Amino acid sequence: RGQWQAVTIARDITERKLSEEARIRHAAALARAEELQRSRQRIVTVQESLRRDIAQQLHGTVQNRLIIILHKLADLEKKASATEIAEELNDARQKLAELMEGQVRPISHRLYPSILRRGLTASLQSLGDQFETALEIETDLDEEIQNEERVEPKLIPEQVRLSAYRIAEETLTNAVKYARGSRVGITMKKLPEGWFQLSIKDSGPGFDAAGTDSGLGMLMMQDYAEMAGGNCTILSMRGEGTKVTATLPLGEPDGEPPEKTTPWE
Repeated sequence: RGQWQAVTIARDITERKLSEEARIRHAAALARAEELQRSRQRIVTVQESLRRDIAQQLHGTVQNRLIIILHKLADLEKKASATEIAEELNDARQKLAELMEGQVRPISHRLYPSILRRGLTASLQSLGDQFETALEIETDLDEEIQNEERVEPKLIPEQVRLSAYRIAEETLTNAVKYARGSRVGITMKKLPEGWFQLSIKDSGPGFDAAGTDSGLGMLMMQDYAEMAGGNCTILSMRGEGTKVTATLPLGEPDGEPPEKTTPWE
């Protein structure tokens, strides 16, 4: 009997030891996953800060200097005694103006969309206009939020506006790449307790979400949503299209977002 008790005690100690080791490994894995998520979010934050700084330089310093050069070229054109020189100066001025309008300003806008100052709903409408040559876009944006943003464009925190805009931008870019010419619906609706939901659904070929590794674009969208205190889900079915849904706070995040309920329709 004493031998039987010894074996039982040894087995019990071994099981507790294995259980404790498994618990430690699980805790370590969770800690690594959380640190990886924080690291990804830090990268997104730094990236957006850098984008904004460059955009401000392009929109401010660089653009102002280009405008000064345009005026100087115009003055030289008027003072030029030879017609040939005047024509060359005019040509140079026009090319510089085209460069500013066609390259500098659009690049500045893409780096950091200044339209966000007018509110999220206005920004989403503008974003849809940018993609309308490649996609058939329909927008259905919450009227209550639209009316509130007309009075106070900064109703939704800047970080949330930026995150929603980037998620929509990435989704529409993917639709152009993989579902060009398809119909895309952009829907924004207010949820209870200070949240809203942004959904973008296309009628493209779709893909097998279960059998596809998360690409950088998908991870980026999730990072933006989490950085703003919300979440993001991507659903897709072959032959049925793709739907991206982000649940984000209307104000400063207070608690967890509503459960991820993203029906296909």
